[in-house]
Amino acid sequence: MTRKLLFIVAMLVAVMAHASGAWKVHPFYVTSKAQNNIETRNKIIYLVSGNVYSYDKATGATEALNNSNVLSDITVTAIYYNYLKDYMLLTYDNSNIDIITGDGRIINIPEIKNAIVTQSKVINDVTFDDGHAYIATDFGFAVLNDNTMTINETHFYGKAIETIVHAGGKIVVCVGGNLYYSNDNDQRDSFNDLMWMGQKRNKCKFFPIDDSRFFINANDSIQVCTITGSNFAYKKIGNHSATSIQRTPTGFIANISVFAYYTTTDDKGENIVMRNQEGILTSNPYGDGTLWVLDSTGLHKINDDGATKPTGIGISTVAYWTNYCPVDNRFYLASTTDNAILPTANKGAKTEIWAYDGTTWEDVTPPNVPVYNNGADGYQGNYWMDFVPGKSDYVVALRSSGIIYVRNNNIVTRFYQNEKAPFADKYKCTTAIDEQGNLWAIQSYKTSGKPVWVLPAEKFADPANVVSTDWVLQKINGIDVSSFKRACFAIGKGSSIKLFSSGDYQKPIIFWDDNGDINTASPTTRSYSQLKGTDGRSVSWEYIITMFAASDGKVWVGTNSGIVAFDPKDAFNDEFIVDHMKVMNDDGTPGDYLVDGLQVNTITEDKLHRKLIGTFTDGLYIVSPDGTKVLEHFTTDNSVLQNNCIFNIAYNPTTHSALIVTMNGVCEYFLDAEQGYSDYSNAKVYPNPVRPNFTGYVTIDQLVDNSTVEIVNTQGVVVKELTSDGSKCYWDCNDATGHRVPTGNYTVRAATGSATPTPVATLLILN
Repeated sequence: MTRKLLFIVAMLVAVMAHASGAWKVHPFYVTSKAQNNIETRNKIIYLVSGNVYSYDKATGATEALNNSNVLSDITVTAIYYNYLKDYMLLTYDNSNIDIITGDGRIINIPEIKNAIVTQSKVINDVTFDDGHAYIATDFGFAVLNDNTMTINETHFYGKAIETIVHAGGKIVVCVGGNLYYSNDNDQRDSFNDLMWMGQKRNKCKFFPIDDSRFFINANDSIQVCTITGSNFAYKKIGNHSATSIQRTPTGFIANISVFAYYTTTDDKGENIVMRNQEGILTSNPYGDGTLWVLDSTGLHKINDDGATKPTGIGISTVAYWTNYCPVDNRFYLASTTDNAILPTANKGAKTEIWAYDGTTWEDVTPPNVPVYNNGADGYQGNYWMDFVPGKSDYVVALRSSGIIYVRNNNIVTRFYQNEKAPFADKYKCTTAIDEQGNLWAIQSYKTSGKPVWVLPAEKFADPANVVSTDWVLQKINGIDVSSFKRACFAIGKGSSIKLFSSGDYQKPIIFWDDNGDINTASPTTRSYSQLKGTDGRSVSWEYIITMFAASDGKVWVGTNSGIVAFDPKDAFNDEFIVDHMKVMNDDGTPGDYLVDGLQVNTITEDKLHRKLIGTFTDGLYIVSPDGTKVLEHFTTDNSVLQNNCIFNIAYNPTTHSALIVTMNGVCEYFLDAEQGYSDYSNAKVYPNPVRPNFTGYVTIDQLVDNSTVEIVNTQGVVVKELTSDGSKCYWDCNDATGHRVPTGNYTVRAATGSATPTPVATLLILN
């Protein structure tokens, strides 16, 4: 499949055909995770944290390339450049391949991805010669004819080929650290047709030099292999493994970025010169010899301070928790400590917090976040954050160092172990802030006799002066805090009822009601290890994963096998019946239970009270306020979701968008709008004016449903035509060809049906 795309101006946001809203992929940019940096004839393409960026040397513009705009798939594992043919080859974690040609065509090569084999199809390495790309995989290797852009050879060996090169009239491969070869005219239908070269090179990659030479980039050295007939000669030229080896106008460059230096050679791999330099350097073989470096300051020419660094998320460990602050209108995103949903434990992870204002990501991690035992024992990191009502201040529960109170990106105080709170040493807390401004904390393990503490609002309002005796103890019968990786704590909206579950195996939900008096030492308590649905069926669980207090007063509970909702006040009735929602069929009859059998990781709602449900294996569900209708179901197959495992979701009512944190990345979904208006008398456009460097959507609002919307320049030319969904439509400030429109005034015209569009608003764009 070939697409013609002008990826010079690739959109950071794109409307998916399936979706009624729009998607935006938020790339990660952690320079310590830079994977490669390549100068093509017109651009610099670099891979950082699994995200691909394109810098246009002529315009100075940087774009993130992803599956919402240019690329065919999600997780890029490596990029390779064929300087002879001027094309970039990208490989994905699912063995898909994209080719980006010098003139902007995107060619998808899905044959390896789609191959039906019993072994792994992971692509390990790619090298080129004139006319071919040699692709090393876990099952063998394949050969791409880059004149036809098709796979014309596939060799299934049942062994992982770590790297491959064509040199000296031979195919040379590395398998299990051993080097093998076959001559061009030899039969190589099976691995037994290959001949051992008598050499072992652990974890190596090859890179061709010329018709008879290639580099061996091993885990402990760099060598040049020269082939003369049936003879192989080896010459060591470096003592460390290179991050990448590339051709330059005068020879080759090997980036040893781990040790902050690089070496250059001539075009035969000789005359080695070593220079100290942080980062990954590149120089196009057909260029002027300029060295471009990707380092901690960004991308720039060597010895030039004018670095460009794209906006992106800089969390280097695991981005997990997210929340929205209505006071400063920003999404917040945080790392996590060890967590039951993660595929592997994240113990020892540092606390990292970033914020997004609709345009730019910013590192807002407070300096000097405390760690337990000076970080020596791995009990580090954080859980979620809770915003103080009416402020942009927030608290964060740390893994083993109490609770920090943050204001203006600085820690105001820490509630921890008798200094500012009566907490036990080391053990973690789960927190919540009620509508009266009281801070609640439940601590695990050593505190079984007294785990529930409340800091009164009047004391919490002056956090720096809080003392341990300011906290109030509530004794909650039956509360279990022996395990805490799944701990869930919720407070019903408009009520004084609290809910807690440790979430561990078959543990109950504890309800208690202090009637708004936090000084009640022993509130009325109820405990449920299973619930009864409206259809009489019992609802049980192995694990409770999440609890969400909805705006209508109900609490939604997600378990490892589905979801229920209820009014927490009903928990104190003798006959407590919960909503075990069934999705209604088209004929009005009840169908299957909502997300039946699926693990629900996270729940939130939008301003229309529709629920957004993130699952462990089946992506995102958007459902009606009562959960009886699935409005949208997004997975990696029909959206830009980077993974079907969703960790967390936050909702911004101003932009009507949800930030979705998946196992493999973060994206944003702009939900469809409210019902359309009857006319255009209140139509509006925002932001207006559009400031320079704005990369999001312009929203055209208060339209008649299904309107035809035209964007018209001062010459009367229609630069873009859109269609509204409900009362809104979104415009990316690009014209119909994908180019960003120039500075100027634009008229928005709209109409429905066959009527001629008429002006409804004006918009100023500044570039």
